Amino acid sequence: MKKFDVIVIGGGPAGLISARDIAASGYNVLLVDMKKEIGRPVQCAEAITKYAFENNDIQIDERWVKQRVKGIKILLPGDRCFYSKVESLSIDRYLFEQNLAKKAIDNNATIKLKTQMKKISKNKDSWEVNTNNGIYQSKTIIGADGFLSQTARKLDLLTYQEYINAYQYTFRSDDISFDEKNYLCMTMDELFHGGYGWIFPRSDEYNVGVGSRDATINDLKCYCKRLNFDIKKKKKFTAGKVPYYFIFKKRSLPGVIIVGDAAGMTNPVTGGGIHAALYSGRLASKLIVESYDKNNMNHMISYDKIIDKSMFLHPIHRRVANYFNSWTNKDWEFFADTCDGLDMASLTLFKSFLIGLKNPRYMLRAKELLSIRKEMRINQKYGF
Repeated sequence: MKKFDVIVIGGGPAGLISARDIAASGYNVLLVDMKKEIGRPVQCAEAITKYAFENNDIQIDERWVKQRVKGIKILLPGDRCFYSKVESLSIDRYLFEQNLAKKAIDNNATIKLKTQMKKISKNKDSWEVNTNNGIYQSKTIIGADGFLSQTARKLDLLTYQEYINAYQYTFRSDDISFDEKNYLCMTMDELFHGGYGWIFPRSDEYNVGVGSRDATINDLKCYCKRLNFDIKKKKKFTAGKVPYYFIFKKRSLPGVIIVGDAAGMTNPVTGGGIHAALYSGRLASKLIVESYDKNNMNHMISYDKIIDKSMFLHPIHRRVANYFNSWTNKDWEFFADTCDGLDMASLTLFKSFLIGLKNPRYMLRAKELLSIRKEMRINQKYGF
């Protein structure tokens, strides 16, 4: 039985950045992942704000940047729209995760692929992790094993979960006709039952998808038909699930921290989770290193308090998601009346009041408008 200081279960962004940082502090780290290759399959729309990298000490490498964009353009009924302008990137997530893995290995972390965790048990002051490729032991475990996290389940930390279904086609730019090339476009419509459709430019291609709690592949086909995109010309199809609403007893114990999608960190409005994964992974690594340096394993449980107060788990996300779940196209038309052509950051309390004076029926919905504005402003900084 081989012993490590930390075992990371899962090789997505949260697990990789945890392994990178803990190994950089001189501790012996093992990362196990059931996949054959880090970064594949890609189950992501692959968009993120520039700030997400700045906030996580990641130098942007143009080799994994597909395209830089100006922000998000929200497409509303009646050919209307509004914007959330923030410097963002369409990335090649496979190359990005490969880069993180290389940095973890350069820091002397060990990565074992095609290795699935089967069982976790406590043995005095350490954890024993049984896998299909052997048994390993460590003082601390990081659960970074995605939306179906077996770590959280086997340790009885997760009590409730709901998911978003997501389906996506990738098209070559030359194979479809779409005018917007400078913004990540999101279509809001009752068709998506609280979710949305997306068209994300990626230099020589577009990611086109739909996501909601009850989305189906047929919704994606209908969306493409509406856009006049010939699905026979798709170059790739991907599908997956995204955390929508998770309830935990705890996300940390002395010797255990759950991060990223496994911790339900994904934004329920946008489905975005890369920045939250990186943030939670870095926080976990910081607290683990501090715990070891102080010889105080209880220090790790401060993770819950910090993560609960973070912008990634702000209650506004859930509130706005609940609004959108019940909205019909009449609601989106109301929203278009108030916000058409605006940058969402410019929708101030005063402007909302003026809109209400011109359209008294909107005054009753000022709270919704301002909640959505707050949600969008958080997303501008912390990602979507």
